[in-house]
Amino acid sequence: MSRKIPTLTALIFFFLLPCHIPADSLLVQGVHKIQNYQFPEGQLLFRKADIPEPVRTFYLLNSEYMSLKINGHYAEANEFLIEGIKEAKDIFDSALDKNNPEYSKILMYYGA
Repeated sequence: MSRKIPTLTALIFFFLLPCHIPADSLLVQGVHKIQNYQFPEGQLLFRKADIPEPVRTFYLLNSEYMSLKINGHYAEANEFLIEGIKEAKDIFDSALDKNNPEYSKILMYYGA
C-alpha cells in the first residue's frame, strides 16, 4: 500500500497536472524555435506571446545572447548581455510587487 501512494503522487504531479496547466502556445513554439537555433523566428513569437513583461524581456535577452554566442561572437554576446540587463533593470524592478515578496520567486520560475 505504501508503494502505491508515492507512485500515485508522482503520476499526478509529473504527468496529469502539467497537462492542465495553461501555457501560451506562442511561448512554447518560441522556446522550440530557440532550441532549434531559429533565433529570429523564436524572438518574433516571444514578442507576440501573452507573457508577463519581465519574463518576455528575459526570453528576448537570452535568445539574442544565445544567437550571438553560438555564431562565435563571444565578446559581443557578453557585452550585449551586460548592456541588455542594465537597460532592462527598470522593467524588472517595476514588475516586482512590493506587497508580495514571494512574487520575485514567481518571476524567477517563469524566467527559468
